[in-house]
Amino acid sequence: MVGFEVKSLTVNENSGVVSVPVKRWGDLSYPVTLACHTRSRSASAGSDFVERRANSEDSVIEFKSGQELNNCNVSLIDDDELEGQEVFRLVLSDISLTNSSSGIVWKHTPKIGPRSDILINIIDPEDEPMIQFASDKLRIAEPKTAIKSPGRLAVELVRTGDVSSSSVIHIYSKDGSAKAGKDFEAVSKDVRFAVGSTSVEIEVKVFFDNVKEDTETFFLLLRPVGNKANGVVKSNRRKTTVQILDGGLSELVAFPAPPIVASLRDLDFAAVAQIEPMNGYPLVCISSCHRKHPDFANGTEKICNKEGIDDSMTRFRWKISGSTSEELLDLNDDTIFTRVDRITLDSIYLTPGGRVQCLTTAVAIDGKKGIETASNIVRISKTRGLCPRKHDAFGSEPFLSKIRYSDDPSHPDLVEFDVIVPHADGLLPVFSTRPILKPLQITLSPLSTVRTSEHFCSNLLLPEEQPTRFGFNMKTTFSRGDNFREIGEVEPYQLDASLRGKEAVVLYSHLDLDSCSWMFRSFFNMSDLMSKCGGMISTENQVLNLVQSFVSVTVPLYMSYVAKDFSGSGGWIHQDMETNLKLTFMYNTAVLSDESVAAVSSRKSSGKLHPQSMRLLPDGRLEVKFKTKPFFRGFYLLQNNEGDKSYVISKDHPHLQFDIKLLKTEDTIEKPQQEWIFISDYAVSSEIGDSKDSGRSPMSSMRLPPEASCTAQKMSGFTLKIRFQQLSDPVPSKFSLNTQFLLLKKKISVAASASRIHTDNSAGILAEFSSDSEEAFVPEDYIHGVLRMNPLENWGGHFGLRIEKCFLCAGDNSHVPKFNPNLEEYGCILPSPRLKHHFKIL
Repeated sequence: MVGFEVKSLTVNENSGVVSVPVKRWGDLSYPVTLACHTRSRSASAGSDFVERRANSEDSVIEFKSGQELNNCNVSLIDDDELEGQEVFRLVLSDISLTNSSSGIVWKHTPKIGPRSDILINIIDPEDEPMIQFASDKLRIAEPKTAIKSPGRLAVELVRTGDVSSSSVIHIYSKDGSAKAGKDFEAVSKDVRFAVGSTSVEIEVKVFFDNVKEDTETFFLLLRPVGNKANGVVKSNRRKTTVQILDGGLSELVAFPAPPIVASLRDLDFAAVAQIEPMNGYPLVCISSCHRKHPDFANGTEKICNKEGIDDSMTRFRWKISGSTSEELLDLNDDTIFTRVDRITLDSIYLTPGGRVQCLTTAVAIDGKKGIETASNIVRISKTRGLCPRKHDAFGSEPFLSKIRYSDDPSHPDLVEFDVIVPHADGLLPVFSTRPILKPLQITLSPLSTVRTSEHFCSNLLLPEEQPTRFGFNMKTTFSRGDNFREIGEVEPYQLDASLRGKEAVVLYSHLDLDSCSWMFRSFFNMSDLMSKCGGMISTENQVLNLVQSFVSVTVPLYMSYVAKDFSGSGGWIHQDMETNLKLTFMYNTAVLSDESVAAVSSRKSSGKLHPQSMRLLPDGRLEVKFKTKPFFRGFYLLQNNEGDKSYVISKDHPHLQFDIKLLKTEDTIEKPQQEWIFISDYAVSSEIGDSKDSGRSPMSSMRLPPEASCTAQKMSGFTLKIRFQQLSDPVPSKFSLNTQFLLLKKKISVAASASRIHTDNSAGILAEFSSDSEEAFVPEDYIHGVLRMNPLENWGGHFGLRIEKCFLCAGDNSHVPKFNPNLEEYGCILPSPRLKHHFKIL
């Protein structure tokens, strides 16, 4: 059975198209066609709507198998004539099976239900004639002499809507500080608009009084004459203020018309912009002297030039409220990225249903400020937004953050730091590796010194404030095939610094409006990660015969989702989160395990160097212990009598300095074994390269036998290769529901752990897993894998996890398998000559 859902429908004439839903009930398994056609009543086909004729192809509606709803669309014809409510009908008829000729026998015959027609009511309130003043504020200079008196002021009335008949309205004056008969001539008269006329001008006279006065004002008002027969149904701007300037217009300039508030995306179409601007995109205040103002080309341009107004110097301020019932309040909350005295108002100050007003102050060419003019109050749309926020769900979507060793060829030997935040209209994400000071008015203030002195690794710094080589707000070129990309303009003027300010463009260049997500990326060397970002290093001691040593770097991250507080107290509301990011990597000591390293000062080696251990200290500095044994009769020295010292340098990082010490020397001059140590002065980066140890021989401060005599020889050196290699970290974003994949050294009851994860003791489980996952694995160790949901999400028992496939592989020649299809790396999934072992476990 098929029919309309409602009995009648009311639409606006300017809607363009009315879509009337048609619904099917019962068995939906078969396709059906039927006709939906129009029938005129008080609304006529061809003048009020486009006819859908019965028995024509244009009137056919088709339901496919399984389809429940479809629409019958009728195009409406919009005109300027006031017609009142008009009605036409839509009728359903001629229902049939689409494939009735195919030989298929259906169990049921389709029928049209009892609601086979519907009344469509067309209304046109926008065609009601409206007469109003062209401006809500007028100015005239008082005549300077009696000879030039009276001055004459032209007052324009405009009519919109239906102009097919004549209209009459009454205009009269009302005293203010200016008095009728003394300062101006009283006004009380009827003004007639002829058929087709849209504007009328009347003249008001202003007198010279030979008295030095401040600016005086009086008012002009409108009221209807008679009834609707006169054609005046309503009047919007029924009052205008007239200012008499005693010193002339040059002393107090003002805009000839009030400014217009529109969405920045509608700047080029301000005359037809939506009445309620879209939420989630900046507003723009268009003064009447701005070239984008609808009246600029048709009149205000000449007035602005005549009065000597420099629109590039216009002063702006804004008033806002969180709802229609609240009083408008002055907006004073500047941030690092946004200011409230610009031509645009950033979207972080907007909320659905809120009200906004802009106020503009004209400035003369000579720099003198003039009169302030206010715009009409606009309301932000409750239904339209670029990235609508779910009701009462502010900050509910988790952010994604990760650090990893960079494989970007343009950023070698650096740690890549990514932060991705889901965006909702009005949201400002703020994050740092240091705790964010509250209240946020202090931290977000452009005058704040806290940002520049503490938050070196955050999105709180502008590019010129960044102390490290890279920063989250610096323009970065990303690798091809990466999910990160240089974000371009999706909406008009999205990244226009002349309208929004360069600071706002710095921030919003990270907002991808297509995916409604913020994307931040920066690169840090290991030294900055430790000293400036608050990172901590933990190491595993060198294990006997183990050729690789493991290091974990943990970096805290503090995130605040920030939005404007419309409760009346002002300021900002925020939801705060924090997490710890871990990067685990290893340095390869295999090259150090081959017996020894020979000296390279000459063709004939002067001795051998035997590495003992290598590790990173908790503060990130590199410590290396080694032994030497000379081939000559004598010693290697730390310093000789001539002041020459042994030293360690890095060929790849010459700026890195090392402190070398002699720990122990055998008490003999017959090729003694000596123990040494050197430590870097700063935290090291991921790869040191070749380090060269140079020393003098054969003089020492040790006690020598009486018959021994020593002479210092030329310096000789050893080259020691130090190389770090990253461990492949599990990437939580590869799993759904924010799960984690952990490799553990000891077996844990997964079922027991899963049940405990959904309790309040989830933090303890997380700590238990984390501590295990930091351990290194040595030969003969058992490795246990656990796939679990993040307990912080508290999903409860609504979801379950299962492993469908599990691969195990090991790289050959220090290759670390990674899964990154964009770079044609498939980890353990596909066989590769770079894999030493490859197993499919499950």
